Amino acid sequence: MNQPETMSAHDAAVRLSLSIDTVLQLARSGALPAHAVDGAYRFRREDVESYARRSADTDPPGDGIVNDLVRRPDADSERR
Repeated sequence: MNQPETMSAHDAAVRLSLSIDTVLQLARSGALPAHAVDGAYRFRREDVESYARRSADTDPPGDGIVNDLVRRPDADSERR
């Protein structure tokens, strides 16, 4: 059985062993390529697999792939 070429955020999160929120943050930061379809992020399977391989090759033990996230203050915190 062929696997679909694109994955939902949920499927990408399961494959990467991350939360959906973390996968969405990776998408927003550009660390994990994604595109929006009808308001939902979709991920090419090859991009998710590539990200998983890069992360396994480059992350020190215990560090996790969330280091790819670009931390940006949200709009609410900038107004405070």
